[in-house]
Amino acid sequence: MTDVAPEQLLELPTEALHQLPPHRVLALIQELCRRWGFYGQSLTLRHEGAEYVVACQENAFAVYRRLAVAATPHATPGWPVCLVTRDHIIDECTPPFEEKDYFACHLGLADWLTLIQQACGAD
Repeated sequence: MTDVAPEQLLELPTEALHQLPPHRVLALIQELCRRWGFYGQSLTLRHEGAEYVVACQENAFAVYRRLAVAATPHATPGWPVCLVTRDHIIDECTPPFEEKDYFACHLGLADWLTLIQQACGAD
């Protein structure tokens, strides 16, 4: 696959994203997050009644689903649903996954980037 512009990540199917080197995908996501104004910070999103925390930093981009229970001061219960590091791209649309998993949001990396773009009011 030829070089990809940051905006193209929102259009690529999951299979195509996973063909790119993870370190390149992370760099492209970091560029998008800088443009959208939340690089180095966290962003809270709601999707289909669930709450997610998104963070993009030097070493990783992560989307973390929060459980709807009171958190302790030391932790927020939940689990990662999307993670991009220099070495890996992992999301709920990457096999293997359970079609009938009640807790799965079934969103891939491009889906998350689109939701983040909309939440930031970016073009």
